[in-house]
Amino acid sequence: MAAGISSAHPIESLRGQSKRLEDVLAVCLAKPTPAAVHRLRTTIRRVEAQTKLLTQLRGLPPHDRESRTLRKRLKKLRRLAGKVRDLDVQLDLIATKSTPETDSEARRLRRRLKHQRDDQAVILVDYARRAHGPVSMALENLTTSLRSVEQFDLPISELVVRTKRWFARRYSPPVSQNQLHTTRKLAKLARYMLESAQNSVTAKRMAKKFEDIQHKGGQWHDWLQLAATAADLLERTHPLIKLYKQERDVKLRRYRKALAEQHQQLVGLKHA
Repeated sequence: MAAGISSAHPIESLRGQSKRLEDVLAVCLAKPTPAAVHRLRTTIRRVEAQTKLLTQLRGLPPHDRESRTLRKRLKKLRRLAGKVRDLDVQLDLIATKSTPETDSEARRLRRRLKHQRDDQAVILVDYARRAHGPVSMALENLTTSLRSVEQFDLPISELVVRTKRWFARRYSPPVSQNQLHTTRKLAKLARYMLESAQNSVTAKRMAKKFEDIQHKGGQWHDWLQLAATAADLLERTHPLIKLYKQERDVKLRRYRKALAEQHQQLVGLKHA
């Protein structure tokens, strides 16, 4: 049945994501657990991806000003949630990678990062509480500006082509760490654009390709951050730093391999 789905409904998807964002923001304000912060950050990214998809579509009422305002309201909130999320991930990684030789120092590193995490969570909640009203208003303004076309149909084939083209025009073969990081973020947004067509096998299949890039790039970036954190907090020759750098380099090789395997699909529509 899913294979027969021929259209996506991006305005409807935006409204659904907006409602989810309101819900997860309320949960995070009540208690910023690792799961709540992760859902907040991910939902913000999904809303941002949907607004970027809408900028590519013709036949919609004017909404650029409302979209820009919303993204501006969400940017700092996403970044603060990202700081907490990064520390949560680092805490989990430390727990998965230690040896009898490094166990004591790993526990000490976890305690220091846990304190940082708690401090960042306070900052996140404080800002989220102040931003809640403006974010809600920006969401309402955007969805209201598009209400007359809420049932807008986007053929799945067009969704896939537009998403691939959006990614390809921003993609360049990554050389530096910044380029590798940018590619990972672009893949994440492209995945979320495609996942707005939840019942389409075609869209899901392409979304999985972007998810693979995002996932492998994310693993590299997580270990990169942890290695840098450990280098700042531990003695320069501490074995934990070597351990984390080894993991970082393994994940980097896997990430580059995934990019190389997908290269033709990534750039195939760049000039279309």
